[in-house]
Amino acid sequence: MPRRRNAGAGKQHKAAQARSVASRRGAAFEKALEAQHAAYDQQGLAFIRHSPPKFRVTGQAGARCSGFFEGAGDGDYTGWAVVEGRTVGLHFDAKVIGKDSDLWSFARLCHNKRAATPDQALAFDACLRCGGVAFVLLAWPLVTVLVPWADLREAWWRWYREGGAPASLSMQGALDMGQKCRSRARWLEAMP
Repeated sequence: MPRRRNAGAGKQHKAAQARSVASRRGAAFEKALEAQHAAYDQQGLAFIRHSPPKFRVTGQAGARCSGFFEGAGDGDYTGWAVVEGRTVGLHFDAKVIGKDSDLWSFARLCHNKRAATPDQALAFDACLRCGGVAFVLLAWPLVTVLVPWADLREAWWRWYREGGAPASLSMQGALDMGQKCRSRARWLEAMP
C-alpha cells in the first residue's frame, strides 16, 4: 500500500524554505552593515551599535530553530553620526525585501507580530522629539534606500491606527520619499 502524504506538508516545507532564504539574506545584510559601521567608526564618522530584540527559541530540529521575538523591539540600530559637521543621535531599523517583491509591508516594523505593538514607531518618534534622526533602511536586491521616519511616520501611523491602504511602501515610493544609498550598506551619505 502506498504511503499517504500529508497534503499540507509540501506548502509548509516551501514556506520554511522561503523563511530560511529570507533569514540568510537578512544575515548577509546585517554582516555588511556591521562591516560598514566598523569602517564609519574607524573614520570617526559614526558610532553605531546593533541591538535586536531578544528571540525565544520554541523548537529545534537539527540546525534549524523556530521561535518568536519577545517583548518590545524599538529599532535594531542606535548611535551617533557626524552629519554636516554636527553630531546627531540616530535610531534606525534595516529591512531586506526579497527579490520576488517590490513592497515593504508596514507590519514588518512591528517586531512582535503576535501583539503588533508599535514599539519601534514610538522609539523613532521619541528620537525625533529629542532632535535625533530616525529612519528605516530598506534593502531591495539592487538598491538600498534610506527612508527618513519624519517622512514615513504619518502614513505608517495612519495604517497602524486605521488599517487599510497604504499598508506598504513600494521601491519607487521609498525612492520618492528617501535617498538611494551609494552601495548596499553605505547609508551615511544618504542621511537627510
